[in-house]
Amino acid sequence: NVPTTQQTYSTFGNGITLNAFGMQSTQITFAETPTFSATDASISITDVDLSNAGGMSGTIDVTLQITNLVATGNIPSNTPISFYNGNPSQLGATLISTLNTTAKVPPSSATSQVFTIADQGNFVLYATINDNGLSASPVTLPNNGIGECDYANNTASVLVGDFTFNTTDGWTPNDPSAPNMDDITSNATNDIVVQDGIATVAGTFSAATITVENDASFDVDSDLSLNGGITLNGNGLLDIRDAILNVDLESTFSGTGRLQVEDINIAAGEDLTNATNIEVYGLFSAAGANVTLDNINGSLTIKSTASKTGRVGQGTRFVNDVVIERFISGNRAFRLLTAPLEDAGTIQSNFQEGVNNAAETDAMGTNNLNPNPGFGTHITGTSGDAGGFDVTATNNNSMFTLVFGDDPSTAGTVENGFYQPIPNTDATNLEVGEGYLTFIRGARSAANLIANDGGEGEPTVLRATGDIVFNDFSTFTLNDGTDYVTGGNGSSLIGNPYQAVVDIEEVLNGATSIEQEFYHVYDATLGDNGAFVTVTFDPAPGNDPLMDDTTLVFPADNPDNPDVNMSNATRFLLPGQAVFVNTVDRSVGGNPLADAPVLVFSESDKVDQPG
Repeated sequence: NVPTTQQTYSTFGNGITLNAFGMQSTQITFAETPTFSATDASISITDVDLSNAGGMSGTIDVTLQITNLVATGNIPSNTPISFYNGNPSQLGATLISTLNTTAKVPPSSATSQVFTIADQGNFVLYATINDNGLSASPVTLPNNGIGECDYANNTASVLVGDFTFNTTDGWTPNDPSAPNMDDITSNATNDIVVQDGIATVAGTFSAATITVENDASFDVDSDLSLNGGITLNGNGLLDIRDAILNVDLESTFSGTGRLQVEDINIAAGEDLTNATNIEVYGLFSAAGANVTLDNINGSLTIKSTASKTGRVGQGTRFVNDVVIERFISGNRAFRLLTAPLEDAGTIQSNFQEGVNNAAETDAMGTNNLNPNPGFGTHITGTSGDAGGFDVTATNNNSMFTLVFGDDPSTAGTVENGFYQPIPNTDATNLEVGEGYLTFIRGARSAANLIANDGGEGEPTVLRATGDIVFNDFSTFTLNDGTDYVTGGNGSSLIGNPYQAVVDIEEVLNGATSIEQEFYHVYDATLGDNGAFVTVTFDPAPGNDPLMDDTTLVFPADNPDNPDVNMSNATRFLLPGQAVFVNTVDRSVGGNPLADAPVLVFSESDKVDQPG
């Protein structure tokens, strides 16, 4: 019979190459050397199931992917695969068992098969294909009757059990990112446990679960893929602030420690339940995933620093409250702010850190309440303590909303819209989509409250707690555009409803009866106390109704106003930022038949830009 599988070759007589059937090869190289077709088998370990491990008769199920790398010749069925405890190419490896494949692998294809072997506890598993298991270690291939053109890729390995770190032994068996040639690389089947000290890794890796014990920390500077959960016991810290965490399967994060991360990506269709304390400095992306926040045992905070503010990606939603932050520089100035949250609660419980000064503060800080240094700000108003404000000698108003109509305080003067002081902070809630003109003195230290209005104060972080807005948002209070006839300009103060950077040009392009070629921001970095900047989307401001001698225009080339070109204003609206837009003239002198104004923010308007 003609052989259907390649046989081991041999030499005969004067060196003519024959196969084991005594047939001379019919394939000759350019050097006139007889050859024969051969396969090239390669394997990888894709899963290790420990469900039946443990005890005297415990077993583990090992899934191998078997690949035929050549375009001719099958890897036959019944090809032996030997499993070892330890590296078979070195002394000391122990053969666990030799099992056979159940199906052939055609050329240039791959197949998977599950093999059941005896449990060895915590060990490094090696699997070698086309190895008859009859050789003592160190094993050298070939040792079986199936010829191959390359034996260097016949072995795969994986750690069965945990990668552990402690200050005495360092990593066992090695750094899970496997920086050295003979290291074992952690994969989606491995658990990683940091027992004490500060553990680091040299590169990217995968894991099933990560546990960081009390007083220990795990610093990860490269991207990490996770297929299970995270447990942070006590004050254990997992620091991934310089990298990305990819959660590929259903996971639970738990423990009283902290997870600090730059970006976190939850795979679509998967579930994440969080019961630990997560701090996100970059982007939280979970489109198509389900993220449930256990706010009794944990928290999710979208952080903000002097260099960037964390964001929530397109299509990402959370079940339960999120804490959002907004860093404010030390320049004592007005800001146009908003809180992109639903059901956030009162201004006091958020921006004032839940307190107010019931009496005037002196230079020694008497009566000043500052429960969380570096967070919150003082907000003042004419009703003083009775309205939840921080009391000062003057009780000047420091926080306002925009109200349409004529300002009653300027009787006889047509205003068509004015800043109205908020009536109180302990009963007035932060509303998503609403803009607030707020004088920020700095954090809640006494020195910031009693300093003069101008100059530098102490930087602060404003934070608020509530539900992240998901899907389209259009609940804005908009100027109806009929105020032009009495000298108005259709201005509306609106807040970014998303904890994300938004392309406001795209938002305006989809609006109804809203000017589309410009909008207005307040840049607190200009001059002593800030200035308005009009951002235009074409070379000229066009029919900008707010254009006058005091309005800065950006972009522009104006030698009389050098501050103009110093503004960082762009078409990208930042998280926590409020801006002015303008309704078109719908008065009797304009276009009274124009549709009522509508402004809609959509998930697709979010952009992946730093905050």
